[in-house]
Amino acid sequence: MPSIGNAKQNQYIALAGTIRNAYDIRYVLPRYGTKIMVHLDFCDDFDPDINLKISEEDYNTIENGIVPIKLSYDKEYKQFVR
Repeated sequence: MPSIGNAKQNQYIALAGTIRNAYDIRYVLPRYGTKIMVHLDFCDDFDPDINLKISEEDYNTIENGIVPIKLSYDKEYKQFVR
Protein backbone atom coordinates (compact mmCIF):
# COMPACT_ATOMS: atom_id res chain seq x y z
CA MET A 1 0.00 0.00 0.00
CA PRO A 2 1.52 3.36 -0.94
CA SER A 3 2.26 5.69 1.93
CA ILE A 4 0.29 8.88 2.23
CA GLY A 5 2.23 12.12 2.53
CA ASN A 6 2.27 13.73 5.96
CA ALA A 7 0.05 16.67 4.94
CA LYS A 8 -2.45 14.36 3.20
CA GLN A 9 -2.47 11.99 6.17
CA ASN A 10 -3.14 14.84 8.61
CA GLN A 11 -5.91 16.14 6.35
CA TYR A 12 -7.48 12.66 6.19
CA ILE A 13 -7.34 12.26 9.99
CA ALA A 14 -8.90 15.71 10.47
CA LEU A 15 -11.66 14.95 7.94
CA ALA A 16 -12.40 11.57 9.56
CA GLY A 17 -12.70 13.30 12.95
CA THR A 18 -15.00 15.93 11.45
CA ILE A 19 -17.27 13.30 9.94
CA ARG A 20 -17.31 11.39 13.23
CA ASN A 21 -18.35 14.60 15.02
CA ALA A 22 -21.00 15.52 12.46
CA TYR A 23 -23.37 12.80 13.61
CA ASP A 24 -24.86 11.80 16.96
CA ILE A 25 -26.01 8.23 17.43
CA ARG A 26 -29.48 8.06 18.98
CA TYR A 27 -31.10 4.83 20.14
CA VAL A 28 -34.88 4.56 20.45
CA LEU A 29 -35.73 1.74 22.82
CA PRO A 30 -39.07 -0.06 22.55
CA ARG A 31 -41.68 -0.13 25.29
CA TYR A 32 -42.23 -3.80 24.53
CA GLY A 33 -40.27 -6.34 22.56
CA THR A 34 -36.65 -6.53 21.53
CA LYS A 35 -36.41 -4.18 18.54
CA ILE A 36 -34.54 -0.87 18.73
CA MET A 37 -34.12 1.91 16.18
CA VAL A 38 -30.71 3.48 15.67
CA HIS A 39 -30.65 6.99 14.19
CA LEU A 40 -27.70 9.05 13.00
CA ASP A 41 -28.65 12.65 13.71
CA PHE A 42 -26.75 15.29 11.76
CA CYS A 43 -25.11 17.84 14.07
CA ASP A 44 -23.73 20.31 11.53
CA ASP A 45 -20.58 20.44 13.67
CA PHE A 46 -17.74 20.99 11.24
CA ASP A 47 -14.36 22.18 12.47
CA PRO A 48 -13.82 25.72 11.13
CA ASP A 49 -10.10 24.97 10.66
CA ILE A 50 -10.88 22.48 7.90
CA ASN A 51 -11.60 23.96 4.51
CA LEU A 52 -14.37 21.65 3.31
CA LYS A 53 -15.78 22.24 -0.13
CA ILE A 54 -19.06 20.35 -0.20
CA SER A 55 -21.63 20.90 -2.91
CA GLU A 56 -25.17 21.72 -1.82
CA GLU A 57 -26.39 18.39 -3.21
CA ASP A 58 -23.76 16.45 -1.23
CA TYR A 59 -24.51 18.49 1.89
CA ASN A 60 -28.24 17.63 1.58
CA THR A 61 -27.33 13.95 1.21
CA ILE A 62 -25.15 14.11 4.32
CA GLU A 63 -27.86 15.91 6.27
CA ASN A 64 -30.97 14.04 5.10
CA GLY A 65 -29.81 10.85 3.39
CA ILE A 66 -29.39 8.71 6.49
CA VAL A 67 -31.98 5.98 7.04
CA PRO A 68 -32.59 4.67 10.58
CA ILE A 69 -31.46 1.11 11.20
CA LYS A 70 -33.84 -1.39 12.80
CA LEU A 71 -32.12 -3.89 15.06
CA SER A 72 -33.68 -6.96 16.71
CA TYR A 73 -32.18 -8.87 19.60
CA ASP A 74 -31.24 -12.42 18.63
CA LYS A 75 -31.42 -14.60 21.76
CA GLU A 76 -29.40 -17.39 20.15
CA TYR A 77 -26.42 -15.14 19.31
CA LYS A 78 -27.05 -12.79 22.29
CA GLN A 79 -26.60 -9.68 20.18
CA PHE A 80 -28.56 -7.21 18.07
CA VAL A 81 -28.85 -8.02 14.37
CA ARG A 82 -30.36 -6.27 11.35
